[in-house]
Amino acid sequence: MDPKEKNQQVSQKQKEQLDKRSTQEQQVEDITNATTVQLRSMLSNRNSEYLFRLEKLLKENGLSDEEARTKVNEFLPEMVIEQRKGRPASQLYGTPQDKINKIINPKQKSSDVVFWKRALDNSLLYLAIFAGMFGLVSFFSKEQQPIGVVTILSVGILFGTLMTYYNDLILRKKEDRPAMWKMLLGGFGIVIFIFLWITLTEMPFMRAANPVFPGWVVLAIAVIAFVYRKIFRAHNHIIDSPFTSGQQKNKR
Repeated sequence: MDPKEKNQQVSQKQKEQLDKRSTQEQQVEDITNATTVQLRSMLSNRNSEYLFRLEKLLKENGLSDEEARTKVNEFLPEMVIEQRKGRPASQLYGTPQDKINKIINPKQKSSDVVFWKRALDNSLLYLAIFAGMFGLVSFFSKEQQPIGVVTILSVGILFGTLMTYYNDLILRKKEDRPAMWKMLLGGFGIVIFIFLWITLTEMPFMRAANPVFPGWVVLAIAVIAFVYRKIFRAHNHIIDSPFTSGQQKNKR
């Protein structure tokens, strides 16, 4: 093929792609600027039925007619845009009930939850683990477990808080993350600090303020911590585990 003709074909193809992209961008802009009445008229029968069911479910969940209509109108531009790409609302949002669940009970990633809530969530987890471990040992042993209740409670809180902060450091963007040797040193430092804290709280002069409880009491503490953590996570819509929380969305 003649180089000139080849260049013309390439130029024509690029022009067609630019025209297509420009048309798509114009369509998106037109949809964004359209009224809700216009957007509803653009919906397919399938999507109109989906919107009707969505609005009905919102009313059943306590929203007024006006509130339900205002809420579903928020999804109209996206529904129309995706509809033109061949994606109905059922593929975009799942079933109407799925969408309602996300509206009524929105889930947050732990990266969107403030630090103290994540620290408390992790502290309750470690408290349940430590109390359960020491409680079981004591419960099935003839000898009373030697670890005082204050030690167990404080170690759970300290470990949960420090590990939350440490995990946030690990999951930062690479340029914001401390050097690897500092991270390793920090992890080692946390372990040493916890060990020294346990040693301090278990000294004889601390025994009066750090009583040793029977195994069943310590197990009860573990159960309470575990149950309260589930309630706390549900109330604050926390879904990530303590090992994936923090700034995971920024990790690179």
